[in-house]
Amino acid sequence: MIAIDARFGFRLEGDLAAAWRRLQAAATWPTFQHDPEHVAAWLRHLGQDFTPLLLVAREGGEVTEIVPLMFRDGRRRGLLPFRSVRFLADLHADYAAVLAAPERASEVVEAALGWLFEEGWRWEALVLDNLSGAEPAAAVRAWLEGRGIDYALGEGRYYHVDLARPWEDVMAGTS
Repeated sequence: MIAIDARFGFRLEGDLAAAWRRLQAAATWPTFQHDPEHVAAWLRHLGQDFTPLLLVAREGGEVTEIVPLMFRDGRRRGLLPFRSVRFLADLHADYAAVLAAPERASEVVEAALGWLFEEGWRWEALVLDNLSGAEPAAAVRAWLEGRGIDYALGEGRYYHVDLARPWEDVMAGTS
């Protein structure tokens, strides 16, 4: 069973730093925007209103996957507290990242959603934008629907183009 350990802030040290690099290197989508240095710079210059929230999946005490999120506290209509949660650096990244092997991504997302919904941590809006084809968008929908949770689905703004194949094959698939 996957245990989720929530870490507030963006401090990648020890086993967490090693796991981030290992999972990033094994990713099947473009990952340069998820380099720790890029994310740290984004937080410093553009993400000052956000607090990083890393949902760290562990099995047997070992970091196995990471769901990098961030949240922002505000007020709705200037009165009511309002906290929105989204993927880390999502506002300026082309792809949302769940740092997990593709065969485990759905299970990890389910565990992360379980933490968000069941641990009593307050939030009002969960925005899961820019999930690429390699990411577990279907698992998110299935988890929400299985619990009768309302959500709005906006179909993608981005296309994942697999450039690990000949350019001619890429062009043949375009119109």
